[in-house]
Amino acid sequence: MNKKGFTVIELIVSFSLVMIVVVMLVQVVVLVKNLYVNAAIKTELLNKQAIMNRKVSEQFTNKDIKAAVRCGQGCLTFIYEDDTSSNLIVKKEENTFSFIDNDTGTINYTTKLITGSSFGDIDISNETINGVADGKNNSFIKINIPVKHTLVEGDFGINVVYQYDSRITAISDIVFDSQNTNDGGTIVLKGSSDMTWNANLAFTDPGYYVIESDGDLCTPSGSNTCNVTVTGTVGKEVNKTYNLTYKLTVDGNLVDQKTRRVLVINDSFNYDYTGDIQMFTAPQTGVYKIEAWGASGGYGLKNGVKANAPGKGAYTVGEIELNKGEQLYVFVGQKGIDATVNSGGAATFNGGGAGGNDSDDDAGGSGGGATDIRLASAKWNDTNGLRSRIMVAAGGNGSSYNFVGLSGGTISGFSHSVTNGNNGKGATQTGFLFGYSENETFCANPGEVGPNGEVLSHGQPGGGGGYYGTYKGVCVNLSKYGDAGSASSFISGHTGCNAVKSDGTPSGTTKHYSNKVFANTQMIAGNASMPNPRGTGNITGNSGNGYARITLISVTS
Repeated sequence: MNKKGFTVIELIVSFSLVMIVVVMLVQVVVLVKNLYVNAAIKTELLNKQAIMNRKVSEQFTNKDIKAAVRCGQGCLTFIYEDDTSSNLIVKKEENTFSFIDNDTGTINYTTKLITGSSFGDIDISNETINGVADGKNNSFIKINIPVKHTLVEGDFGINVVYQYDSRITAISDIVFDSQNTNDGGTIVLKGSSDMTWNANLAFTDPGYYVIESDGDLCTPSGSNTCNVTVTGTVGKEVNKTYNLTYKLTVDGNLVDQKTRRVLVINDSFNYDYTGDIQMFTAPQTGVYKIEAWGASGGYGLKNGVKANAPGKGAYTVGEIELNKGEQLYVFVGQKGIDATVNSGGAATFNGGGAGGNDSDDDAGGSGGGATDIRLASAKWNDTNGLRSRIMVAAGGNGSSYNFVGLSGGTISGFSHSVTNGNNGKGATQTGFLFGYSENETFCANPGEVGPNGEVLSHGQPGGGGGYYGTYKGVCVNLSKYGDAGSASSFISGHTGCNAVKSDGTPSGTTKHYSNKVFANTQMIAGNASMPNPRGTGNITGNSGNGYARITLISVTS
C-alpha cells in the first residue's frame, strides 16, 4: 500500500537543505554588502587624499620656501621668499588637517578624516645631491603624513616631494612631532645639522636664519648676525666629525642653540691594481656612482719580436643606494703579461688567461683581468665570491703573432672574424666559462707529437677575465689554430644581463640575487670611447691595469 506525504526523516533532510541554502545566501549578501561598503570607503578616502595633496602642492608650486620651523605638536610653519608664511597643522586627537595662511588668517583648507581612519606617524626625509652647480636645486624633501583606515588597506594620506637649494633654504631638519618653540626666537640651519664634506675642499658654512619672536625672518648680512654667534671650525682630517655651535642671545640671555655636525670624507674612492682584495665602506647613507675599468691584455711575439696590439679593457658604470657602514669588495684586474721567447704570458689576477707558445718563438700574451665589485670577501677565484659580483668590467685579450687582441666585451664578448682556424667565440651572459678565461698551452691533434715526444703547440693569446670568460679556439691541425674570444661584462639591473642565482645557475633576470640593483647603467666595450680613469677627457678602451672608482653623489637623511 503506497503512502502519501513525507516521512519525518525526509522532512528533516529537506529542512536542513533549505537552511544551508539560506545561510549561503546570507553570507553572499553580507559579502556583497561589505564589498560595496569597502569600495565606497576607499573612494571617499582617495578623494580626500587627492584634495589634501593638491592643496599642499599648489602652495609649494606657487611660492619658494625660504625656511621651515616647528610650531608645536604636529605643526610646521613655512616661510616663503616673499616673507609670507603658512602653517600646516595635523591634530591627531581630533583627526583634522589644516593649511592656514598666517598673514591673512585665511584657512586655505581644512578637513576631518572619515570615521574609522586616523593619521599615522609623520615621516620626513631629505636627500642632497653633491656637485650641483650654484643656483640649481640640489636637494629634495619628502613629506609623508599617512592616513590609515580600519577596513581598507593602504595609505590615503599626504605624500609631497619638494625640490630646493639647501645652500639658501633652511628646511632640512624638520621633525614634526617634537615641540621646539622659543619665545625669544629660533635658529633654523640652512643645509642640514648633519653634513658630509669633501676633504679636498675648503669648508663653507651654509649659514642660518633666525625666526624672531614676532614670526619675522632675520637673514644675516654683513655685520648683522641676527644676534647669533658661531663657534667651531671644520678641518680636513678624513673620517673626523667637527662641530659648529650657533647661539642666539637676546638681551644677554641665551634663547636658542643649534649644533651642526660635519663629517669630513673623501667623496670619491679610487682603487688601482694591488693583486689582492680591497674593501669599501660606505661613509654615509646615500646614492653612490660606481665605475669599473677592465685591464688590457699583453703583447704576443712573432719570431721573438713583439707583434700586434693587445685588446683593451671594457668600462661599466651605475648608481646604487648604500647604507652607512655597508661594505663592498673591489677586485681590480691585472694587466696582461707580455709573451717572452718560448713562453706565453702568465695568467693574471682576476681572470686573465695565460698565453701559449711554440718552438718558432711565436707566443701569445695573456689576457687582462676583469675589475669587479662583490658582496663577499674571498679569494678572487672563490666560487661564492664570483657569484656575489654585482658589477664586472671585462678585461681585454692578449695578442698573438697573427692576431690583434680582442677588446673586453659588454653583454657579449667579441669573436674573431677570420677563418684560418676554429677561433673561440665571445662569451655571453650564460657561457662559456664563468668568471675567467683559460688557454691551454698546447694545440695539436690527438696523438700528433714532435720528435722528442712533446705535444706541438702554437702561440695563442689568453682571453681576458669577465663575467663569463672563454676557452681558446679549438685547433684542428698544426696549420689551423684558433684564438680565444673575449669576455663579457655585467651590471645588476642592466638591460640584457642575466644574473646568476645563489647556486650559480642563470636566473633569467637582470637582478642579482641579493636584490642590489644599479640605476643609470652603461657598458662600453674596450674598443670604444670611455672616461679616462686616471685623468680627464675620454680614451678609447682602458690600457694597463684595471681601475675602479666609487663616488658619493647624494646623501639621504
